[in-house]
Amino acid sequence: MTRKERFEAALRQEDVDRLPFWAKIFGASYKMLQPEPWRSMDELELADRLDLDHYAGGGVPVRCTNQRVRQHVEEADGRRVTRSETPDGTLTAASSWHPVEFPIKTREDILTARHLFEGNEWAVDEELVQRAHERLKQVGERGNVHTSAGISPLMELIQHYIGPETTYYFLQDHPDEMEELIAVMHAARLPV
Repeated sequence: MTRKERFEAALRQEDVDRLPFWAKIFGASYKMLQPEPWRSMDELELADRLDLDHYAGGGVPVRCTNQRVRQHVEEADGRRVTRSETPDGTLTAASSWHPVEFPIKTREDILTARHLFEGNEWAVDEELVQRAHERLKQVGERGNVHTSAGISPLMELIQHYIGPETTYYFLQDHPDEMEELIAVMHAARLPV
């Protein structure tokens, strides 16, 4: 079986010649800590070397715009600060590999954050579609290529907007506001 055939057969719960194996080791934060030659290998070279039944990212061939929100991004000294100006106020986030300042800090920020999702408009981007086709050819029989609708609204709040501890406090302290925000985030992911 090719690696792609093995992966697809396993997903269909059919017999395979061996247990499919894929390791999530392709991020820059993992690779930069590895010795050579692993550090400088590209994703597919590394998958080939390890004989992984690869689950390759393919990107999403759409772009999102939101007329309600203007974003300003500043990058310096390995730190990225993003200010999102909405009709109800500005949300500020900072990251350095991982978030170091979450944009939603107060009850008012929960309400303001709705604008980040309510005004989203999605459009197919032909350049990204072409890149997706190229990615499929590049991966070929090495494995499968996937696109993603992103993580769930709750996980996105935990990872990117509020943080783990505060998300759970807000769910208890501001349940109506949080339920509304999660519903808006979910609706932004649904096909139109």
